[in-house]
Amino acid sequence: METCKGGAARAQHMDADDGTPEETNAASVNHKQTFMKRRNRIILFMCLFLLIVSMAYTTSTDRSKIQVTKHVLTKTKHLGRHHHHDRHCVIHIHGFHHSGTGFLRKTIYDSLGHDAASMHEHTSRAENEGQYIQQVYPPFYTRTKLYPNDKFASLYYCPEMLSLVSRKTRALLFQQWSRYWNMTTSFLIQKTPTMDVLFLEKM
Repeated sequence: METCKGGAARAQHMDADDGTPEETNAASVNHKQTFMKRRNRIILFMCLFLLIVSMAYTTSTDRSKIQVTKHVLTKTKHLGRHHHHDRHCVIHIHGFHHSGTGFLRKTIYDSLGHDAASMHEHTSRAENEGQYIQQVYPPFYTRTKLYPNDKFASLYYCPEMLSLVSRKTRALLFQQWSRYWNMTTSFLIQKTPTMDVLFLEKM
């Protein structure tokens, strides 16, 4: 009897450890949910960290001398040299579509202060982008009709546009953009999701 009872107890203990298929599936689901929660927390933490770093960096920027990243922002002074535009600093925000150019524009605008900076607003065009409120160079949508699919890079960087640079087009571009800027500010922000860095530097 003692042996039978001991064997039964051991068998019961083994059954309890193995668990039913339903219990095993439930444990697996719980494990996956726990993993997903941890992963989401890590992603959220990383996003918040990057946001804090970005805002801290922008806030600490010297307002009189903006230092901008070569491949993201282009600092262009004296746009339209034959007019009195030398007191303005035009900041061009470049990047790919849906890469955060709108967020970067707003962050810089808020960090500089609304009394010191102006960005394009109330243009009634998509995302208030500079490419849609001028007629000097082709916007991104027009380029999709000009270049075949095997020249995708030309949509973002259009080298042929360098031939458009002149004193006349420089003044015209500034005039068209300035309609949606507050010209009493020192910093004028323009955002377009392209890589026209060289072209706008020369303009």
